[in-house]
Amino acid sequence: FPVTLFCSLFPEELILTLFGPQFSLAPQPFRILIWSEFFLFGGVIYSTIILARGLQRYSIFLFSAQAAVNILLNILWIEKYSIVGAAWASVISYGTGFLGSILIPSLRNYLIIYMNATVRFLAISLLLFLAGQSLPMVPKWMIVPVGMIIMFATGMKKHDIKVLRKIWNEMRVGR
Repeated sequence: FPVTLFCSLFPEELILTLFGPQFSLAPQPFRILIWSEFFLFGGVIYSTIILARGLQRYSIFLFSAQAAVNILLNILWIEKYSIVGAAWASVISYGTGFLGSILIPSLRNYLIIYMNATVRFLAISLLLFLAGQSLPMVPKWMIVPVGMIIMFATGMKKHDIKVLRKIWNEMRVGR
């Protein structure tokens, strides 16, 4: 989340520093696309859980849903919104596959565990991002370190340890 927050607050500086002025149109879609990391990391965790639990048969359903949503949204949005529409289509399609797992009873618990573990960090990142975009008196460069301090200060709690134990026990029972 700190990387996502940093990239969404400073896309112009990152893109122009790394790739130069010929990519001056890239910061806007990059600012959107970086938020897909939330679903991407969740998807990596899910793929591992699906494989470990022998639930691979659901992967095709989830990946197909993602592909269908991505194709449909690209058809609808690229002509109207260009690369920004494609960025939103990607973020939404990643979320579709990830959140679609709530429809699969044997995967639902893992989604709930992941959301419980990450919702605090996601909320903090989004609030700090919105603050950085809408409060001009707050220097953007201060937001990322403050966000990291808040995230780490609100980090591992007793509840998080219980969640990790629950995941461990679920994995052991599934063997």
